Amino acid sequence: MGVRVRPTGFGVAATAVALAVVVARSSVSDPAASAVVWTAFVALIGGGAVWPVVSMARARVERVDLPSEIVRGRPAPLTLRVRVGGLADYVLVRVGRSEDPWSVPVGTDAEVALTVPRRAVLRSLPMSVSTDGPLGMVVVSRTFDVSLPRPVAVGPEPVPTAWAPPVVPESGPREHLATPTGSGDQVRSVRPYRSGDPAHLVHWPSSARAGTLVVRELEPPVRSGVVIVVELPTPAEGEDPDPAAERSVDEAAGLALGVLAGGGEVVLCTCEEGTAVAAVVFDRRQVHRRLAAAGPGSPGAVPLGDGGAWRTICRFGAGSVTHG
Repeated sequence: MGVRVRPTGFGVAATAVALAVVVARSSVSDPAASAVVWTAFVALIGGGAVWPVVSMARARVERVDLPSEIVRGRPAPLTLRVRVGGLADYVLVRVGRSEDPWSVPVGTDAEVALTVPRRAVLRSLPMSVSTDGPLGMVVVSRTFDVSLPRPVAVGPEPVPTAWAPPVVPESGPREHLATPTGSGDQVRSVRPYRSGDPAHLVHWPSSARAGTLVVRELEPPVRSGVVIVVELPTPAEGEDPDPAAERSVDEAAGLALGVLAGGGEVVLCTCEEGTAVAAVVFDRRQVHRRLAAAGPGSPGAVPLGDGGAWRTICRFGAGSVTHG
């Protein structure tokens, strides 16, 4: 959290003029005139150069708040409150490497639009606060690493994708993840009738043989689904993530949301903070947060079929999409 000082053009010119006046007045024998000149010079330097440094040394970010889920590249409301130890009414605030700073009133909540260009899970924000007050002679800035009250997931921009459950073949070879599926109308067994059982489940031939009502127990319906594997390349040191790979993450998000909207099951296989993860996601929020955290590395292993779904494998990475 260092303090940096940079003179402005006006500050350089004002100091040069003040020094010239001081030098010119130094040869004047009138003590009163010399005292006035020196007083003005000290006030100029103290108020224009020293006081801003002292004020910024006492600066602090009292509040910073973002929504817990935002989308990469989209503006999101950032609320912040900054205080400085001086008479400044406004300060300039810049987050990270953003090009244009915001003018923020001192001591009150201000809302600005923050755009985060990359997917990430943010736990803090690098922030720079600066001022040139009160005389505009120097620009004094101070950097902070401000902790967020909760992690913020900067997720992908989903590419809308429609999905419909596939037709499961009744026979023939199936991929290694496929498991026999129940349609919800296949009879698993029969049992004695219990009060409240629907009449259409009564199995009349068995009831006739048993001499009492017998009902069918059906195989439970099975959800179709998709296994989404996201494997991202490691960018070269100092380079931004591959745009094609980021686009593939957007497509993975769109497919996951499309499957969930169509009533399907989604298993997401990613590498998150160096850890391989493979788990079911149940809603938009989980898809957003998982893909916000997805990074380079080997994703979680594709799970074996568990009897609960008919699944298709879709692989995303480096801009390519593979269905298997």
